Amino acid sequence: MLNKDAIELKSELTSLMYAQTRLLDFLIHQLVEANELNEEQTFIAETIKIMLQSIGVSIHSILKLTESLDMAIKDCFGIARTVSEMSINVAYIASSDVGVARRAQMHALQKTYRDFHRTSENSEIKIEVRAKKTPTREDIGDLPEALEMFTNKKGKEVRTWSPKTLDQKIKIIGKFNKKASMSLSVSKFAIYRHSSELLHGSYFGVRYFWTSPSGAKLDRADVENNWVYSHLITIFTAVFFGTAGVIETCVQKFDIPDLNKHLDELFKKANQIIFSLEGVS
Repeated sequence: MLNKDAIELKSELTSLMYAQTRLLDFLIHQLVEANELNEEQTFIAETIKIMLQSIGVSIHSILKLTESLDMAIKDCFGIARTVSEMSINVAYIASSDVGVARRAQMHALQKTYRDFHRTSENSEIKIEVRAKKTPTREDIGDLPEALEMFTNKKGKEVRTWSPKTLDQKIKIIGKFNKKASMSLSVSKFAIYRHSSELLHGSYFGVRYFWTSPSGAKLDRADVENNWVYSHLITIFTAVFFGTAGVIETCVQKFDIPDLNKHLDELFKKANQIIFSLEGVS
């Protein structure tokens, strides 16, 4: 069984993640109700609102999967990576000119159209999915431009919405808001390596999840200790700093100072937890 300190830590970390979902709700509400944004801010806000909502949904999924002390926390690594990467993307869109938001929308437009008819083929098998009715390119507003933007010289789809890597995006965010870029860097560093191994199904990923950092087998007490002091802390770090980074960026972009005070309070609580963990293994 977990000791009192571990139980308290679990409660504090999940409470902070839940508090961030409330800040995201407030941010979305402010963007929905905003009537003093300029044309560029309005376009960017329309692009990121649903992405902000998606971040909140993913955090709620993590909270559901960590209600009890069980192995469902393994799937939280992939979800936490989603939170981290989406936070970087939203902050990148919000800290850039309107062209980046437009590119994100054009990517979605052409990808939705391509979904009407998809094929996958190798030397042995071909899989094809086709809608019963497919609109023409001319039926959908900006589709011809979107298709041209995301088709390479060989006629193949350009699959990524942005040519920038995550690190390049964080660097661009840093020119707009240094504190936000630092938060997002911490988030990416915390989750990217081990979530990649788990998502790709490698032996290392499984061993990392089930054993100690040295690869030693764990008894029940050690597994529970590892659940809180390793896995949950890793997931929390990715989620907390990723969400903080996107909120910090949006506060500056859309001039929502009320959020700063609440975010600062969460950071103070997080710092208190970090300091209390010094020497804990």
